[in-house]
Amino acid sequence: MCRMHGASLAGARLTGAALDLHACDLRNSCLRGEMLEGFGFERAALVGTDFSAARLADAYHCVVLLKGARTVVAEQSRVYVNETGNPSMATAGSGDVLTGAVAALMAQGMTAFDAAALGAHVHGQAGDLWSQKHGKAGLTAIALANGLPDAINATRHQAT
Repeated sequence: MCRMHGASLAGARLTGAALDLHACDLRNSCLRGEMLEGFGFERAALVGTDFSAARLADAYHCVVLLKGARTVVAEQSRVYVNETGNPSMATAGSGDVLTGAVAALMAQGMTAFDAAALGAHVHGQAGDLWSQKHGKAGLTAIALANGLPDAINATRHQAT
C-alpha cells in the first residue's frame, strides 16, 4: 500500500519514483491507482494520463509527474507529454533513476516543472539509446542510469 508523506527537501530521502514537487516536497513511489487514491481520487474518476496529471496538479497546486508508457508532467497551466522511452524501461529501479535525474536537475536550479519534463525526456532518451544498441530486453536500472550522460548529450545536440 502506498503511504503518502512529505518532507522538506533538506530532510528528504529519495525513496521512490514519484515526485510531488510542490514546495520541494518528495513523496514515496506508488502505482498510479494507489497514488490517485492517496490524493483522495477514485481510480475510475480520472480517465487518461494527461487528464489525471492535470487534475492532480490543479487540485493540489503542484507539479505532478505520472510515469508510464507516456510519462506526463503537469502544472496548473502546462502539460508536457514525454515522447521518449520504450517498453524495455519497465524494469525494477527505473523510476528511481527518474527520481534521481529530476532531483539533480532541481539541485542545479531548474524549476520543478522544467526539471520534471527534462528529467523525463533524458530518462526516456537513455532507454531509447540503450535499446538501439542492445535490443528490447534486458535493460537494468544501473544501465539506464549509466546512459544518462549520453542521453543528455544527445538532447543537447538535438536542441542545437
